[in-house]
Formats: sequence, C-alpha cells, structure tokens
Amino acid sequence: MSTLDRDKLRALLEIHGITPRALSLAIGDSPYTVRDIMSGRTKNPRSDTLAAIAQALGVSLYDVLKDDGIASTSTLTPRLTTPQTIPIVGEVAAGLWRETMLASSQPDEFIALSVDGYDPGDLYALRVSGRSMDLVYPPGRCLVVAPVSQSGLRVGDHVIVERTRAGLVEITVKELVMEGGKAWLYPRSSSPEFQTPLLIDGSDLDQDAPRVIGVVVADYVQRQRPTEFFTLPANLQG
Repeated sequence: MSTLDRDKLRALLEIHGITPRALSLAIGDSPYTVRDIMSGRTKNPRSDTLAAIAQALGVSLYDVLKDDGIASTSTLTPRLTTPQTIPIVGEVAAGLWRETMLASSQPDEFIALSVDGYDPGDLYALRVSGRSMDLVYPPGRCLVVAPVSQSGLRVGDHVIVERTRAGLVEITVKELVMEGGKAWLYPRSSSPEFQTPLLIDGSDLDQDAPRVIGVVVADYVQRQRPTEFFTLPANLQG
C-alpha cells in the first residue's frame, strides 16, 4: 500500500511557494486540510483529497506518496499538467475605479484551473468587487487574466483597464465594444447607476488616459462552505 510522504509534500509546497492554507483553498476544501495532513493530525487522508492536492501542484499522485515498491519516475520538479495553479493577486473594481493591488509579490491565495492556449506563467487572478459587471460576474468571482501582449484583443472581450490619477494607479473591468468606429468600455450591470460607457480615444496621449492591460480568459467561483463540521461513520464515506 502507498501512503502520503509528508516530506515530499512539504518540499513541493516550498518549490511552489504556496502555504498549506492556500493549497487547501485551491482544492476547494477547509483552510486547515493540508495543515492537518502535514502535521499528522489527519492520519489517513482520503485518496480523492491526495489526488486533488497533486493536481493543484501540477504533479503526479506518486509525487506525494511514499515509494512502497511501486515503480515511479517521480521527481520534485513540477510538471506542466493541468489544472495550473494561478495566484490571486488582488481585487478589481466592477463599478468604480479602485487603487490597484497588483503590487502583491507574495500572494497567499491560489486557484487551480485549466486555461488552455495561454502560458500559465503569465496568468493571474483578480477577485471582483462592485456591481457594474454583475450580469456576468457577481462580486466575489475570480477573473483569470492574460496580458494583452499574449492574448490580443477581440471585440466583446472583457478587459482589465488601468489609469493613473494623482499618482495612484487604478483598475476596473469592462466589456470592449465597437460603436461608430470607436472603442468603448461598457459595464454589464443590473443597477441603473452603472450604465455609462467609457470611450477609449487612441489619440489621447495623456498619461491619465485609461489603457487596457489584460483580458479575462476564464472565471472561477468557489462555493462558500458552512463552518460546522460533521463526521460520517467510516462505512458511509466514499
């Protein structure tokens, strides 16, 4: 029988720069799941939990198991398998412009999501706040963003827009629309107060003018689970 190798798991966390809490959230489980597994508090973690951990780290299941005579080509070098682990680097306002939080160099939250056709090293995620895009993205939804240099722009894209005012960098998210030969940024809101589009005028060389810095290529939501724990009898657990 193969069992969890806690030393391998600890090394993989260090390689990825991910905390146990962040990895627990990435697999959609309790924030303490990985911590309890690594400490030995959870002595026999479920096989589906181990598989989810390996998948979130981009490695084979054998890379987190002890070698009990099972042939394995395991190394501690992460392999580019899907889903990829994408850092959540801050928030983006859907409504008002908001000072950016993109400067976070040590994110402690990640999501595990497959986004085909994009270099995973360039992807990052932003959590939506505000209501100007709530017909598409309710507050709390995470948007996976690719840089424009990689994704290009298409009419109808949902884009991350940046501007600088009074020395502060602000960002928002809108839909890119062409009307009358001009590019507009439209909200998609259920609220009457968020209906005014913003014109992107390419002739405006003002440094305060808005610029498109990213394209939404995926979105993700994790269900908020109840806080009260419940234990099933062993014979009723799958």
